[in-house]
Amino acid sequence: MSRIRLLPLVAIVLVLAVPAAADEPTKDPIPAEERAETQRVVDELRAVVSEIRGLEWKQTVPVELLTREQTRQKMLSSIEEELPEEELVAANRMLRRLKMIGPDDNILTIVVDMVSGSAGGFFDPKEKKFYIVAGQSPAAQKPVMVHELIHALEDQYIDLEKTQETMEKDPDQTFAFKCMIEGSAEIARITYEERFPEASKAFHEGMRKNVALKQGQMRAMAKTQAFMILPMQLHYR
Repeated sequence: MSRIRLLPLVAIVLVLAVPAAADEPTKDPIPAEERAETQRVVDELRAVVSEIRGLEWKQTVPVELLTREQTRQKMLSSIEEELPEEELVAANRMLRRLKMIGPDDNILTIVVDMVSGSAGGFFDPKEKKFYIVAGQSPAAQKPVMVHELIHALEDQYIDLEKTQETMEKDPDQTFAFKCMIEGSAEIARITYEERFPEASKAFHEGMRKNVALKQGQMRAMAKTQAFMILPMQLHYR
């Protein structure tokens, strides 16, 4: 997952920016061992990703871990920063009148809950950083990392952020571009899983055993209308 445009209709953009630091230092909720192991696995995958995609890295992309809640807050603050309040109000009003969301629903929280509840990682083309959601075995997240590292690698050649900005007024072109970049990353992920079946097995077993993640995904999906889910699914299919 990179920068996300779920609906041309609503024009919601998740540009995942880092939230402001708190005044008081807080204890890191992510163990140092997990951070170190994640960095090791990402470094190990860089050469594989380069070989699968047929492109050389121009520079190293930083990797950072976030908790699930930090991911959610990151998305919320980013959209609020990028999306004018009047546009959000107008989008909610329109969708409520069309009965595409409930009278008390907010398209912003629906989208953020859906995406943050299921994302395993993402690349931010604006910050040029790669994020992984903590709490899962780094070794079992290799296919997710490969997908996101493809975004990071391709960004060094076509600049995903600037390219998408040229398409902002054309929903069809934006949708097609999103399908292209997500399709490229998915082909690389599938190729990786075929070459390294033990990594694929660890990933899928980890997903099956992660009850908390499954429950969170089910809750988010139950609150989300199909018209929001389907376009994003098509990007990957």
